[in-house]
Amino acid sequence: TADEGNTGPLLGNFTAVEDTDEAYAEAMRAALIARGADPDNLDMAPVLAAYPREDFVGLYDNPDQDIEIGAAAWGLVSMGGDLSNVCPSRDSLAILTAARPTYAYQFSYPDGTFPLKGRGYGAFHSAELQYLFGIHPEVLFNGSFTEEERALHGHMRDYWVRFATSGSPAPAQDKIADGVVDWPRYLAPGEKDASAAEDSDLFMDLDREISVLAGVKRERCEVLYTALGR
Repeated sequence: TADEGNTGPLLGNFTAVEDTDEAYAEAMRAALIARGADPDNLDMAPVLAAYPREDFVGLYDNPDQDIEIGAAAWGLVSMGGDLSNVCPSRDSLAILTAARPTYAYQFSYPDGTFPLKGRGYGAFHSAELQYLFGIHPEVLFNGSFTEEERALHGHMRDYWVRFATSGSPAPAQDKIADGVVDWPRYLAPGEKDASAAEDSDLFMDLDREISVLAGVKRERCEVLYTALGR
């Protein structure tokens, strides 16, 4: 998902960071060293440029939240989510697509409900499941989807059913004519198919408006892997 790391704070699993640029830089540096970066050769400038603290100011403010999480902590968990989930998933795509047709997506819809926490926490890890299966996570508390969310569920259900039954989530040509977004096959960066008809590193972006994105978080992963000396 677009905000993989956000699940940690919602479960109470995050590092409290003083919400200043200096504390943020030190916490990000410490997190990379803990993952194996060489402290003597670690250049933090590209990392901090990829995850500027100011980008997280007010991003997940929720008047109902019972935890106080500053921009520095959100930035730190964002990097952690990319390192733990997003970048390894990109690595797996490069392997899978060499063996068989592969299709990639990023779930970006920002208003999913986190059980007992409410909305407004971005596209946290597992947020897409409620829309895939059409089951509101607070159904026992009379939670219900909006019209916008029901439409997202319908599109996701149709894509997954097509993939399960045919091996491709791409809609038929008449469905594309009706406005359903085509789902291109994933090709590793720089790769082309035999007809050169498809570009590489394309993801279906599942959001309020479904679209196709190129190179999802590729630059961030390159920055992180360089910092780790990979």
